[in-house]
Amino acid sequence: MPSPVLFWFRRDLRLQSNEALAKAARVGPVIPVFVLDEELVLPSGANRLAFLHSTLRSLNDSTGDRLVVRKGRPADVLRDVADEAGATQVFATDDFGPYGRGRDTEVGEYLATRGIATHYRSSNYAIAPGSLVTKSGTPYKVFTPFFRQWLNELPAPAPAHIDIGWGPRLRSDPIADGPDPTAGSLPPAGEHAAWDRFERFRARGLDDFDSARNLPGVDGTSR
Repeated sequence: MPSPVLFWFRRDLRLQSNEALAKAARVGPVIPVFVLDEELVLPSGANRLAFLHSTLRSLNDSTGDRLVVRKGRPADVLRDVADEAGATQVFATDDFGPYGRGRDTEVGEYLATRGIATHYRSSNYAIAPGSLVTKSGTPYKVFTPFFRQWLNELPAPAPAHIDIGWGPRLRSDPIADGPDPTAGSLPPAGEHAAWDRFERFRARGLDDFDSARNLPGVDGTSR
């Protein structure tokens, strides 16, 4: 039987249409991990933390109570979980932000010293930033030729349903309720709530989107 692999969830807290997760699932049983990063996640405001914790509970339900949530430095947490599971590979969606790039480089280099390979695949963008350039190799300055190439390079969508074999359950920190939001009420959290919102927008919002998106008093965007 193949060894388990870790899938490190970050901004991509979904099981469907997740190309990086699909690649991990083809390698072996998946152990899902979310790191409460002391540099990035924990300093967040009350609304973001409350929504995040609700989304993590939803994700944990979707994985059959297998989500491993731990607080700490990502390299240390992933090392510990990989050692416990006997995993030698970590998969995650690519990150193009300044902090994310530095963190991912640090994690990859550190885990490599312990014989653990790190794979960053796909991204939260339709096309990865910086990958579209002119024939001379410089960034586009005119939108129309940029858009034409964007359409030509648009990849096929990730599979909506991914056949995932889950690995063994490991110790996880409790997923707390999070702080009380200051915004009053927050949108429903989790992947299923997002798909429900998308289906309502697709059914009722696309026809009027050109005009309704500019009207603050109208529920005219996908959110």
